[in-house]
Amino acid sequence: MAATIKSLAPYALLLACTVIATLPFQEPGFFRGNDLTLEIVRIAEYAYSLQDGQFPVRLGANLEGGYGYPIYNFFPPVFLQLVTIFMLVGGLSIVVSIKLALFLLTLAAGLGMYWFAREHLGREGGLLAAGLYVLAPYHFFDIFSRNAFSEFTALALAPFVFAAMARHLKAPTPATGLALALAAALFVLSHNLSVLMYLPLFAGYAAFWMTVSGPKAVLGRLVWPLLLAFLLSAFYTLPLVFERQYVQLQELTTGKFAAHANLLAFWYFAMLRLGLLHLLFAVLGMYAALGGRGPTMVALRPLAIGAAAFLLLCFYLNSAYSAGLWRDVGWLQWLQFPWRLLSPISFVICFLAGFMMLPLQGATVSVAKYGSLALASLFLILFPMQAMQPDQYITMTHEEVYRQQILTQSLRTTVLSEYLPIWVREQPKRPVTERLTASSPDVVIETLRDSGTHHAFRVTAPREVTMLMHVYYFPGWSLQVNDEPITPAVTRNGLMQFTLPPGSHRVTVRFRDTWVRRVGNGLSLLGAAACLAWPLAAGWRHRSNRGARRGWVA
Repeated sequence: MAATIKSLAPYALLLACTVIATLPFQEPGFFRGNDLTLEIVRIAEYAYSLQDGQFPVRLGANLEGGYGYPIYNFFPPVFLQLVTIFMLVGGLSIVVSIKLALFLLTLAAGLGMYWFAREHLGREGGLLAAGLYVLAPYHFFDIFSRNAFSEFTALALAPFVFAAMARHLKAPTPATGLALALAAALFVLSHNLSVLMYLPLFAGYAAFWMTVSGPKAVLGRLVWPLLLAFLLSAFYTLPLVFERQYVQLQELTTGKFAAHANLLAFWYFAMLRLGLLHLLFAVLGMYAALGGRGPTMVALRPLAIGAAAFLLLCFYLNSAYSAGLWRDVGWLQWLQFPWRLLSPISFVICFLAGFMMLPLQGATVSVAKYGSLALASLFLILFPMQAMQPDQYITMTHEEVYRQQILTQSLRTTVLSEYLPIWVREQPKRPVTERLTASSPDVVIETLRDSGTHHAFRVTAPREVTMLMHVYYFPGWSLQVNDEPITPAVTRNGLMQFTLPPGSHRVTVRFRDTWVRRVGNGLSLLGAAACLAWPLAAGWRHRSNRGARRGWVA
């Protein structure tokens, strides 16, 4: 009984930290941060698209005044799918579903960090690192100030990638390889910019293991899980890479969104967004790592030094001295805000703090007492008290984001409409009222079908007439007249225009997957099949090897 309580104590403390971290959720509505309305509309339209049969979801048909917006072809899907499950399956409201998803992700962040740090720092060090990670100030900033829910999803999933790497590189099995593949795929699908920010950490951690097991062994253990992760995420990553040329992303790296214009003063950057306690614990952990003795500490010292080097690099990248680098290195500009690096910085700082516990290993002090350090840290963290002010909360009911409201009120899902197709040089002044219009008033148009991605009409024209389809053209839209494909012209507004001869015609307009999307979907299906087959094949090999040892197999 005592052993069971001891083993469950870390999880109970992490749950307590999670409850404290999400206390503002008890207020009705949600704290009004920078992007709350955008997030709610984005989730609502995603749910409608799923209900209409899109999967994977590519197009928000009701967005941008009903002209269609291919945001979901480029926007990471994990948080959207998680919230939508609670809405469609659980019957919960949008705001409640968001709160539930964020609560589970906050808990997951602690569990992932605990499992990872425990591999190197023991239960006590892992628990301290995990408790601090749950209560990291930047996490509150992401949730309540920025409402950056997809980025928060990534920082909750990142520890699972490290934990899976640790287990797989230490003692590879089919189960650990599959866990690494799933964790990596989910991380990629959660927030694409986080992949860019965490990539140096993943590479550095693999390099650390190369000093332990050798480069050939580490690379051999990583290749298949990473290949499987690529397959699982290909339905999203391939269109993201190959079709981004078709949308207007240029606004994301200019003006107030230029990275070099968003550098922060170091003290504001470090103190207000990292927290004094976290920084203090990280310094103490680094001191323990550098000054400690014993084989464990010596073995882990390169890991601590690498983590400290990463922190110094990130601090430099957030200083005024790095402005030229942000301006001149093209791929860095996509981060927009250098302080986004606070996500991996918070991870590293919490992990370093766990080194404090290594010198105390073997002491007769309970895990619960060590864990209480993490829980008590709440009172020293710069907790965002503005998130506790009820007057700053807003509630959007489901009725406010019905399809018709999204369409007629032109509710938006992004700040700059950066995912507008490049063919839209001038946006229409008003939302869509009629999906198909004719240049002549005596043309009869009968709507046969009008769903988000499939429109059909019966058009009767007494003479040759020019028709205008009020949908933004984007690769994947196809037009057929009497079952014959035709290529429409695209107007300055990005709408599809075509000519019909006199007579009665059936006009069909559908949004389908391009070859890139089909290839991505096929690769992801192949990856899903491999996930199912991998454990079965591994079990068969295990039984075959055992049978051979017993003489059952020649």
